[in-house]
Amino acid sequence: APPRVLGVIEYGQSNSEGQAMNAAAVLHAVYPDGLRMPRTAAGNVWLGQATVGGRSFASDAVAGLAPLRGARGSATHGTPAGESMVLRPADRGRREIVLFNVAEGGQNIRNLARDAQPPYFGFRNLMRAAEAVDAALRREAKRYVVPVVIMAQGESDAKQARLGALQERVRAEIEAGVQAITGQREPVWLLPVQPSSFGAHADGVCSILDQHLRSLAQDGAYFCLGPTYNFPFARDYLHHRSEGQAVRGEFYAVSFESLQRGERWDVLRAVAASVTGPSQVAVKLSEPAEGGHLAAAAPL
Repeated sequence: APPRVLGVIEYGQSNSEGQAMNAAAVLHAVYPDGLRMPRTAAGNVWLGQATVGGRSFASDAVAGLAPLRGARGSATHGTPAGESMVLRPADRGRREIVLFNVAEGGQNIRNLARDAQPPYFGFRNLMRAAEAVDAALRREAKRYVVPVVIMAQGESDAKQARLGALQERVRAEIEAGVQAITGQREPVWLLPVQPSSFGAHADGVCSILDQHLRSLAQDGAYFCLGPTYNFPFARDYLHHRSEGQAVRGEFYAVSFESLQRGERWDVLRAVAASVTGPSQVAVKLSEPAEGGHLAAAAPL
């Protein structure tokens, strides 16, 4: 049988692009052998980024594959999460991995779906990039298999109470397209995070967790990683610093490896709470974890 090459796709909004505002940096310039990315005719080394600035993706833009390299996509774009995600399995001696990034800042989830119309090319670009990577690997007598898409999306959908369900629909569309290209029967897992909810609306953020719980109950392929407010932010408290993108990538890797081992992936969360005193609330978590005490600034 042809050797299998693992595919990882990064999809979503500007955080998936590696947008880090004033805190952009290249954390890794050179990567271990076996980590590859699309090689574009333009020589773009930024993950062979297939979507930038709403442009469509020419079908011949990918001329082959190249070793994964880190580079600044612009003055404000540095290392994206996908780069740090693939480092963990590479360091553990895993097989060859191809990573590419298809992301577009400021887009709501409907603009990333299969039926999105021009000028929204994200889904079409993802499929074209996957087709090109598959063709390049077939020329090497290898088989391309994509088990996972990592996603940072939702800043443009803060009020969307069905965001999780809409992300799941996009996941299913990606899965159908990828399976048709690669011939794989394996599902395509989607690993979304909950974006910053510092604004006035948290409906979208909450719906991502809701969809995760539905997926767990239905043995699905949608797995929330949890909130990202604890990762280092740039000055706008919307985009992560490049270091924050890297931390998020490591979190993707941990959850992905857990799923590959056949383990149940669940996110630590509060499942119940009760008032136990004038300034005390007892919180029950979904699994045992180290607890602590927070001092309230005023009686609850």
